[in-house]
Amino acid sequence: MFWNFFRLNVLIPLLLVAGDYQIYDLGLYGTYKVDKRDRTIKGFIRGGRPWEKSHVDRTLALLKEGSVFVDLGAHIGTWAIPVAKKVGPTGHVYAFEPQANIYSELRENIALNNLSNITTFQVALGECEKLATLEPILPDNEGARCIGEGDEVVQMRPLDSYDFERIDFLKIDVENYELKVLEGARATILKHRPIIHLELFGHLQQAERLGLDVVSLRKQGVSLVESLRYKSKKLRGNNWMFFPVED
Repeated sequence: MFWNFFRLNVLIPLLLVAGDYQIYDLGLYGTYKVDKRDRTIKGFIRGGRPWEKSHVDRTLALLKEGSVFVDLGAHIGTWAIPVAKKVGPTGHVYAFEPQANIYSELRENIALNNLSNITTFQVALGECEKLATLEPILPDNEGARCIGEGDEVVQMRPLDSYDFERIDFLKIDVENYELKVLEGARATILKHRPIIHLELFGHLQQAERLGLDVVSLRKQGVSLVESLRYKSKKLRGNNWMFFPVED
């Protein structure tokens, strides 16, 4: 009875668990176990708000029961979980997250939502198979970790090294590594022709530090996907959606 009572209050933490973690129920967007270490994605959840709600809503509207969704940069599941609920038991979500701690939280949140249609991979996506390192964690945004110089070693693989039977939607949010990920996903994209949601060079701190021309690189990313016979649609911020052009 205690549990059922608090499930009705979706903007209130439901249960105090070990350490600083609390559980928040966001209704159709999922239930999440989060701590206080992050003011960005987890900060939204602690405030009772889904992360990137407009983008998630747009994606959900394009999916149906039985769809297959691939999530590159899944973090703690803020896209994967609502999508898994939408596509149902006949659909599937493949969620990739390289950070060890975040990956553990992703797995816990999937279990918390009683979802059996999500397969997870603790892997960074890129242009080839190799070991890579992640830059240090930003104090206010755990998810904004780029491939670079750091002390956390992760396994990297190209998306093309996986043998998917079907992909209907591909979401890419990989902290300035988008061009390399697209390079390693070319065959998969050409084979399955998924709708693509792509964040392009959103980590401005790293871009500034490395002297990257973000405007030029974003144009390069859009042109690259369009060259695979896709039509682009600019969304809010540094996000684009791409739709396959049929012959």
